[in-house]
Amino acid sequence: MVRLPSGALKCRSNCKVDVDDACDKNRKQYASLEEFYDVEKNVLGSGGFGIVRKATLRAGSSVCAVKTIAKASRVAVATANQEAQILQGLVHPTICKLIDVYEDPLHIHLVLECVIGHELFEEISATRLMTESRAACIMHQVFEAMQYCHDRRSIIHRDLKPENIMLTDSQAHPFEPQVKIIDWGLAAVCHDTIETPIVGTAAYLSPEALSAGIYSSASDMWSLGAVLYALLTGGDIPLQFKPISSSNSPQAKLLHELGTSQAACDILHSLLKCQACDRLSAASATRHPWISASSVSQDRDESVFVCRVDGHTPYYELGCLLHTAFADMGAGQHATIDRIESGYGSAKSRDNVHDPMALLKLPGVAPRSVGFVVFDDLAVLEDTDQVVESSSGKAKHHRH
Repeated sequence: MVRLPSGALKCRSNCKVDVDDACDKNRKQYASLEEFYDVEKNVLGSGGFGIVRKATLRAGSSVCAVKTIAKASRVAVATANQEAQILQGLVHPTICKLIDVYEDPLHIHLVLECVIGHELFEEISATRLMTESRAACIMHQVFEAMQYCHDRRSIIHRDLKPENIMLTDSQAHPFEPQVKIIDWGLAAVCHDTIETPIVGTAAYLSPEALSAGIYSSASDMWSLGAVLYALLTGGDIPLQFKPISSSNSPQAKLLHELGTSQAACDILHSLLKCQACDRLSAASATRHPWISASSVSQDRDESVFVCRVDGHTPYYELGCLLHTAFADMGAGQHATIDRIESGYGSAKSRDNVHDPMALLKLPGVAPRSVGFVVFDDLAVLEDTDQVVESSSGKAKHHRH
């Protein structure tokens, strides 16, 4: 499986910058940002031109994030100014808000809303696939933000990827994470299409962006299709020049193998079209049936786990896997065993189980021979599966 990249491809050598655009003459100059903020030394993140640190306003103690861009080149300065200008025009609950801009002799500082949470990238795992309901909840918010940017502001992001999507989980609504899209350093005004040097993260670039540096709102939608594909496959990335709609494509085969729902496959097919003009728009994506289904309440007391191991899995490792599954379910939750299959046949039971080791005492289950264990409950939504994998077994998602 191709793993997700963490770096960005930024080819800027041919980028032309007007000298007058390389500085903001109306912005007041300060000796140092520390006149107004206590800035922490720890770096929260870094990009092509700058670093992000946490800071606290001296006057009011409010916490924020400060993106500092060194004036190392006219391109860096122009990029910082463009990001500030674009963010000033974006007011949306899913977009990280620009609070202020400071400039000193060596740096430009963008003071941003501090997002407490984690990157979407951290939730991508080949051994523990994200549920479709959670993925739909996240993507719905991202689609709405892109609809706002594309249709009302004529802005394209150009670097949409899991690392630039922040999630904050709410205790009141644990299954409905709040999304914030960050890092608008490559964003651009685009009324139709633009052609520039190739920028962005290669794995998520649309075919036309990767091959010719052609960007549009459709390029952002390909990137979101690639993000969604990564979420549902545990880190795989789609091939830019082979249609996913083909039943013989590696992507289609993987989705089928993982048991991905038809609605999820349909939205992926609509987003990952090789021709930009054929792709789903952000407005249409927000109305897709797969997204609409996510509006069903996800509050539940039960979880579904799939534990797949092979006949060579040691007894103690199986026990560890089952303990992991039950520990993640939380207090007060339970699972119902649907079936246990092995090379020695299968056993079925509908007994509620709280002790994972009790599974090993069921009829027909022999230590060291368990093929896979499916915890199931008919009252649970279809897409609430999660996966636990052994070191010797191959994870395969199971959905009903």
